[in-house]
Amino acid sequence: MNQTSRPSRARLGLIASLAVIAFFAWEIFEFTINRVYVPIGSSLLLQYKGPFLLGSRVYPKDGQLASLERGEIGVIDQMPGPGRHFYCPIWWERQIVKDEVVEPGEVAIVTSLVGKDLASRPSANGD
Repeated sequence: MNQTSRPSRARLGLIASLAVIAFFAWEIFEFTINRVYVPIGSSLLLQYKGPFLLGSRVYPKDGQLASLERGEIGVIDQMPGPGRHFYCPIWWERQIVKDEVVEPGEVAIVTSLVGKDLASRPSANGD
């Protein structure tokens, strides 16, 4: 009876050792490859690239940014702020951008690159 329990104990020990090694390998991968630190005064611009192997690509409607909840491909509508974030570079294009502060009395010009070309829209006078 003792001889039959030895192989099962050895197998259980091997499985436990592999689980511990896999856990530490995943943590090393998370903190070296996936981690992005965003300093104070900056935000993280994210663009979802889509599913790598399985799944279908979902594109946002014309004139809208991609939604993270719906899993749409493209630039997401909310940029994560300062702190440590984990986004795999296989699925995400990550870029740290500096926050712009508009002081009282200043004017900021914001350009949207999402939507239809203004030349294709009819003007108020019908031209």
